[in-house]
Amino acid sequence: MSLKPTEFFDLAKSLNESSGEIYARTAVNRAYYSAIHRATEVIPLDCFPDGDDVGSHERVIRAAEKLGNAVRPGRSAARELARALRRMKESREIADYELNKSITNAYADDVIERARAALALCDDIERQIAIATNQKAG
Repeated sequence: MSLKPTEFFDLAKSLNESSGEIYARTAVNRAYYSAIHRATEVIPLDCFPDGDDVGSHERVIRAAEKLGNAVRPGRSAARELARALRRMKESREIADYELNKSITNAYADDVIERARAALALCDDIERQIAIATNQKAG
């Protein structure tokens, strides 16, 4: 069975309904991954940088930045998406690696809301690209 990025998002919301720091930390992680996976689906492949000089997450963020800087459909949404992904990545790294910091359900709620916005931006990018593609074909 293959998963959809929105399933990670739904899990994040569900996890954050439980109290306890481990649930909040894991909710942050899953919310971030929902956005990064969805971005990978909608950003055109030609926007992804060549080479392996950066990690896979940074490649997605840079691809969103490249789309955001191009004169192409989805440009403004991609610019916002790149900023959102970068900020959520920082939050996810704090939740995953900085165990001396307290992560609350409120913190996770904030990241979940940012992921919701990032998913909406991805939908917008996908829609704008589809419209442009249809216009070229028609």
